[in-house]
Amino acid sequence: MIAYMLFEDTKQHNKPHIHVHYGDFRAVIAVDGELLAGSLPNRQLKIITGWLAVYEEEVYKA
Repeated sequence: MIAYMLFEDTKQHNKPHIHVHYGDFRAVIAVDGELLAGSLPNRQLKIITGWLAVYEEEVYKA
């Protein structure tokens, strides 16, 4: 899984989020864990939302 943030993206109107690539899957997930766009297999979605819950404070600082 590859997760990344776009810091200079001023065209997006979504709340703070990350982009996730996993094989052929693509998703946009809010820092609070909400799936904003795309899809991931359930297991990978649980992994990334769990990671966001643990590191939410650090992600908001980024």
